[in-house]
Amino acid sequence: MAGFVIKYTNQSIQGENVFQFQVPKKPGDTGPEIEILKLYLRVDDSPGESGGEFDFELQNALRAWQRDNLSDILAEDDSTVFRYFDEPGELGIKTYKSLNRKGLQLAAKEYLESEHWANIQNLGKPGDPFPTSEDE
Repeated sequence: MAGFVIKYTNQSIQGENVFQFQVPKKPGDTGPEIEILKLYLRVDDSPGESGGEFDFELQNALRAWQRDNLSDILAEDDSTVFRYFDEPGELGIKTYKSLNRKGLQLAAKEYLESEHWANIQNLGKPGDPFPTSEDE
């Protein structure tokens, strides 16, 4: 698993903060990374709208994005002459890097600077590190 650092400032959380965006992510996974991806791909219009599960709707949206941006994703792999795509419908390192170059950071900041994220940070239940939309 790889972690990518995102710096942000949230008015409800003091000072500059750092978030580790963990990759890979696949269907069934949960977490804030999933909600950020949903915002970027416009599966959700606002932070926390549909919860943090990597569901079928997100997988379809991600596959469509990957199909439309395949040459950019494959350009992330400079280790071999023969390139193949091994992340369909999943968020792997190559897809993450390509998403990041195309504006994922803006969706991450929108999410991390939202009231929804501040509430999770300040009011999360013990033993429940990431509440779902049903918990709210």
